[in-house]
Amino acid sequence: MPTNLRFFFVLSHWRLYFIVCLCAALNSSCLLFKTKIPAPVVISVDDTTIVPTFLLNGAFTKYTGNVNHEAVLAAFWKGFIEEAANTSNVTVVHNVDTCQIHVKLQQLIFTETASPKTMTNPSDPNSSKTFTLYEVQAEVVMNYDDNKKGIQLSEIKARKHKAEKLTNRRSFFDVITGANKDQSNYRIKELNNDICVQYAERLGHRIWVPMARRLKRKGR
Repeated sequence: MPTNLRFFFVLSHWRLYFIVCLCAALNSSCLLFKTKIPAPVVISVDDTTIVPTFLLNGAFTKYTGNVNHEAVLAAFWKGFIEEAANTSNVTVVHNVDTCQIHVKLQQLIFTETASPKTMTNPSDPNSSKTFTLYEVQAEVVMNYDDNKKGIQLSEIKARKHKAEKLTNRRSFFDVITGANKDQSNYRIKELNNDICVQYAERLGHRIWVPMARRLKRKGR
C-alpha cells in the first residue's frame, strides 16, 4: 500500500476513534467539566406535574404538533436524575419540606419556527428553489429555593436549539443511481422526529450547569 494511502487510513481510523469516544462521553453525562460540590447537600424535588408549552412561529408544525407530554416530562426528569446521580455529594429526594434546597420544574417550553430559504442553482442563475426550514428551540425554567439563606423563587434556566439545514451533498441513493453528480440539487437535512423528547432529556442534564454553581456557593 502506498505511504500516502496508508497515512490516510490511519488518520481516518483515529478520527473515527476520537468521535466515538467523544459521543460516549457526551451520552454518559453532558457536564464533562462540571463544578464540583464541596460539601454534601440534599435536594428536594417538587413532583408537581406541569403541562409543557408548545409555541409555533409559522403556519404549520412539523415536530411539535403531536408530542406526548408525558414522554417529554419523563425524559427531562431522566436526564435530571442521571446528572444528579453522577454528581458527588448530591442526594435527591422528593417532596421533603425539611430540606434546605428545594427545586421545582416551572416551565418546559418548545418553540417551533418556520422560515423560507431560497437557493440558486450554480449552473443556472435563473433557476432557484425556495425551501421551508424548521427550527426547534427548547427551554427549561426551574425554581430554586434556599430556605436557609432565604432565597425564594430564584429561577435557573437552560436552552437548546437546532434547525434544519440544506445540503447539496450526494445522498447514498444518489451515489447508487448516479444522480446529482454536479451537486446542483439541494435537499433538507431534517431533525429527528422525536427531537422534543431528546431535547427534554438533554435539558435535564444541562440545567445542572447553573444548578451546580448555586450548590457550590451554598457550600462556601
